[in-house]
Amino acid sequence: QTLGVPLLLHAGGPSPALAKLGRRERAAAALIADGPSNKIIADRLGLTVGTVKDYVHRVLVKTGLSNRAAIAAAVAGR
Repeated sequence: QTLGVPLLLHAGGPSPALAKLGRRERAAAALIADGPSNKIIADRLGLTVGTVKDYVHRVLVKTGLSNRAAIAAAVAGR
């Protein structure tokens, strides 16, 4: 009896696209993945909201990801 196509399991871990990021960009990406607002991220990192917006933009450009949900998926390794 044939059971079908083998299941491919992903080992998890962050996406390789995140390796392009600097230390502060990775920290911002990790917080973005948790879903808080830019204001909350700014407070946690001791930055201005404008700087956080810049980090969000840089993370999206450097990784080629399309939005914050894609950042969250990349951080989660999905």
